[in-house]
Amino acid sequence: YGECDNDLFNASLATYLTINCAMGSCRNSIVLSTAAGLNVSCQGSYSCYKMQIKYDGALVDDGYIDVTCNGSYSCQDVDIDAEYIDTMSISCGEGSECSMSVNTNHTNEFIVNGLGYNSFNQSIFNADYAETVNFNLLSSDSTPKTISTVSNTRTAASSTKGNKTSC
Repeated sequence: YGECDNDLFNASLATYLTINCAMGSCRNSIVLSTAAGLNVSCQGSYSCYKMQIKYDGALVDDGYIDVTCNGSYSCQDVDIDAEYIDTMSISCGEGSECSMSVNTNHTNEFIVNGLGYNSFNQSIFNADYAETVNFNLLSSDSTPKTISTVSNTRTAASSTKGNKTSC
């Protein structure tokens, strides 16, 4: 409990990074990424609490960020700033009650999966100029607090290999 709290994950020189955070770990951490790929897995109560994820790349990088949250209050008060990420995917599991602020205004594809009651009810999503925005919410109570989008149609994906960190 508490491993990787307040850590800085600087993936600016990496191609790909996976961060696995167990119960109560990775709290107040900062992830800096210009990497083409970033996976963050928050598995357990209060994992990734108040985490900040910053992507400083460009659309032409074909980068993606995938954040998965499972456990009560996992991904609580998470802040993601990825204005020019190609693909952004966020999943909030049953009973997780994620609350996030996500800025991904110029993404090509933004995917949000809410798998339970209150999944994103305190979240704010900004995807004003995104090409494609997909909300897959299994409960009407999963609806985000604020959704700011202008939707078109296009899909994109990428895959690379690289680093893995577990906490």
